[in-house]
Amino acid sequence: MCVHEQARPLCTKAMEDGSFEGLVDPRLEGNYDKQQMACMVACAAFSIRHSAKRRPKMSQVINSFHFPPISNH
Repeated sequence: MCVHEQARPLCTKAMEDGSFEGLVDPRLEGNYDKQQMACMVACAAFSIRHSAKRRPKMSQVINSFHFPPISNH
């Protein structure tokens, strides 16, 4: 089974009901931002499309994330 065949149902379920079980490391014990996870799942779903022409460019994926500023301290 291909990775996209395994990931697609998990991404679909997560986007439909906000359940990220099976996608999130259980060691996080639920300690993650749900909105950021939804964004990451959406990006993953777009990135596993069968047709390469329909997949986003890596620069588009990176630009879709809103990273907090890095502190120099």
